[in-house]
Amino acid sequence: MPAFVYYMTKTNMQVVYWEPVNKTEDSDLSWEIQNDLRQNASRYTKLLMDGGKMADVKFAGEVLKDDMGEDALNGSLRNQWYAMQGLKYQFVYPKKVNVVDDPFMPSFHLLLTPEYLKTHPQLPIKELKNNEGGYTKEMPSAIVKQLEKRFGMKADKSTAMATFGGRYTYGIVQFKPVGNKVLALDVLVDKDKPYCIQYEGQYDGPDSFSVWNVDDGGEYFPSYILGAFQGADGPEFYFTRWAPESCVIGTITLKNKTMSRYDIGIYYVYAENPQP
Repeated sequence: MPAFVYYMTKTNMQVVYWEPVNKTEDSDLSWEIQNDLRQNASRYTKLLMDGGKMADVKFAGEVLKDDMGEDALNGSLRNQWYAMQGLKYQFVYPKKVNVVDDPFMPSFHLLLTPEYLKTHPQLPIKELKNNEGGYTKEMPSAIVKQLEKRFGMKADKSTAMATFGGRYTYGIVQFKPVGNKVLALDVLVDKDKPYCIQYEGQYDGPDSFSVWNVDDGGEYFPSYILGAFQGADGPEFYFTRWAPESCVIGTITLKNKTMSRYDIGIYYVYAENPQP
């Protein structure tokens, strides 16, 4: 499966571990995924760049210790001046990669194996942004009405994030609060059929904090889809979900008419990231 690489600069990108490598408690699926990445690190030779282009990369070693010989951190996203446990990668042809490096604005990209790409054709992504680069497009009104009828609630807002391969549309629908409870949906539309995942939140008024993101004024925000692929059993989407002090990486799938989300790893984010 694809791996999430934390891209800091052209010469510094890393799959950052979200679990300790010497985990002693009963292993879970998240730990098994990380351990599988370690064992197959050299098989990841493609990096999905912005715009759907692929770049050739190679495995460049594993980081476990910092410069002082102490255990490097896992489960936290820092910057290029701090050691983080994980797998390092390099571009095979760095001069051919046209990117603008900003070490203070790192981001995630997807690492892929040729084997995965052979069985999972890439779905072109069309982001639904306005001229200013924001997401202001709403989900189709017919889809919103279907969901209002299904849940017996009135929609408060919706956002359409992107379409994939001209077939799927991803976004969110949030209903109006009922008392101090509010329901939001991650929605994936296959042609004209919506599939969704439900999230219930606490709503204490427009000037209070939300349980979804600490500074969003009670609004549920969509995840950001890094890559989309068509598997034998249905589409597979790889997402990041950012909050000011945390980040989640994971997958969204649509199989057997069921939409599911799995959070692979959760990181703490050092917001200030001071340069030593």
